[in-house]
Amino acid sequence: FYSQIGQGNTSDAEFISNTSLYPRERGGIGTDYIGIEYPSLPRLLKKEGYTSMTFHPNTITFWNRDNLYPCLGFDRYYAKEYYQNEDRLGPWGSSDEVLFKKALPVLIDYQQNNQKFYASLIALTNHHPFILPENRKHLNLPPQLEGTSVGNYLTSANYQDYALGQFIEDLKSNNLWNNTIFAVFGDHYG
Repeated sequence: FYSQIGQGNTSDAEFISNTSLYPRERGGIGTDYIGIEYPSLPRLLKKEGYTSMTFHPNTITFWNRDNLYPCLGFDRYYAKEYYQNEDRLGPWGSSDEVLFKKALPVLIDYQQNNQKFYASLIALTNHHPFILPENRKHLNLPPQLEGTSVGNYLTSANYQDYALGQFIEDLKSNNLWNNTIFAVFGDHYG
């Protein structure tokens, strides 16, 4: 899997991973193509009785996702309004820990109601500028990397791994893990 994003960055990655189609070289799919029903994983899964949802604690209008998600066939989306900037880390929105913790009860509810689902969760914390408060740093860096771009990136990636690991443990302890296909990918260049 190679990055094929254009100027749409994350929204292009969402588009590619849900349609297997290339995005535009310039501009963004969500901003330039409105009202199109793309052939997509959410639409394919809907035919098999799945509900599709996406979780992203950023503003829904960023990259025109309020247009993109219906074009991709998502039934529901949980954005900044759902997350309320709770535990905001960095300029983009809620921490990865909050992303996962607030998505979990929704997923549990679907499972308890025997409703098949496809969920896409888009984390924000490991995003430029990669600055975390001290209480979120779990990685001991060598002194020469402290405060550098590389050191900040490694610390941020380590935090995201930590939050993802906690989410996986939550999925396991709530009997969601064994019937889950789990894919992790980066959405654009660092």
